[in-house]
Amino acid sequence: MFEVSGGSSPPPAVCGFGGWVCDELIRAKRPARVPVVLTREEVRAVLGQLDGNGHLMASLLYGAGLRLLECCRLG
Repeated sequence: MFEVSGGSSPPPAVCGFGGWVCDELIRAKRPARVPVVLTREEVRAVLGQLDGNGHLMASLLYGAGLRLLECCRLG
């Protein structure tokens, strides 16, 4: 425990390994995530390789913006 006296701040938090102070750590920055977007020609090429139920499902996923489980539950 620590004593609080007249506006003094509490001591920094001490982590469990060797008594180093957590306030000295610097968090790693997360890289920006850039979504992958296919061109219309690339989508046509992918859909052109499919047939039957796979073509129908992929078309619904792309055209209607359905999620995969939403599309699977349509059956």
